[in-house]
Amino acid sequence: MGDSTGRPAAYTKTVLAGYVHDLLDRIGARRDVRFVAHDFGVGVTYALAAQHRQQAGGLFLMDFPLVGENLSFATDVRPRSWHFSFNVQDPLAERLVTGRVGTFLDYFFRHSQISGSPQPGDDPPSPIPPRSIEEYTRVFSRPQVLRTGFGLYRTWSRDEEENKRLERVPLTVPVRLLAQDGLTDLMLPPVRDAAPGATGTDVAGAGHWLLEERPDRVVAEVDAFYAVR
Repeated sequence: MGDSTGRPAAYTKTVLAGYVHDLLDRIGARRDVRFVAHDFGVGVTYALAAQHRQQAGGLFLMDFPLVGENLSFATDVRPRSWHFSFNVQDPLAERLVTGRVGTFLDYFFRHSQISGSPQPGDDPPSPIPPRSIEEYTRVFSRPQVLRTGFGLYRTWSRDEEENKRLERVPLTVPVRLLAQDGLTDLMLPPVRDAAPGATGTDVAGAGHWLLEERPDRVVAEVDAFYAVR
């Protein structure tokens, strides 16, 4: 992603978690790491914590449907937004978006709330600043980065099966979930399949891009969850 290089062996979240685990291990962060994760980072963070339990001291998670025993990608997640179905089309998605990355990303940021698909004539303001869209357009115009972005979606069914296996041993570290307005009831129960003690709440008035839409609320929640040592 971004300006990084390399080709992971797979885009399953267990594989990607292995890279994060190795990086943390190399810098000496081998125990009680306090994780903050958004979107697919939630899937990676959960896979890391479930496989390397001593390394995780807590999980602060934001707006992601963690598929597994009681949440299915095919029936519960995929029907909720157009981009879930589009992004898994291989190689059609890349062929349609190549050369039109800025147009795709602008539409994606405006219309990627999983609480409902866009309606005809619906053109909400973008929650992402123009300078950020310019930077995302630059990096996603690199062919491998674009394929990686779509690749995160294309392993979701495999992630579901792997999470079912990992959930057999529940997490015991503190876990907190923030969800977009109105979706805690969807997102918190599957997190509790993985970590029965997890707590969570909606962020009123916010969509998926919590860090851009409600940064002060996110920072306050992180500070409250991870008290200063």
